[in-house]
Amino acid sequence: MAYGFEIDDDERLRAILETLTVECGFTLPHISRLTRVALDDLTTALDGPGALESEGRYRIALRASYLINAVNQARPVGA
Repeated sequence: MAYGFEIDDDERLRAILETLTVECGFTLPHISRLTRVALDDLTTALDGPGALESEGRYRIALRASYLINAVNQARPVGA
C-alpha cells in the first residue's frame, strides 16, 4: 500500500482509465457519458495527462475512481 504513494499522479490517472477500459470493459465514450467528462479530455488523459490542467486531471480522477468503486460494488461477491 505504501508503494502506491510513490506512483506519479499522471501515471495513477492513466491506470484508473486503463482499469475502466481493460478490466471493466468500458469504452471511452461510455466513460465520458457516465462521468460527464469530455471525450477529448479522456483521450488526452490516456495519452499524456500532463497536457491537461491540474483541475481537469483531478476532475477525471475523482469521477473515474467513483465509477470504479460503483462497478466493484455492483459485481457479485467472489467474481
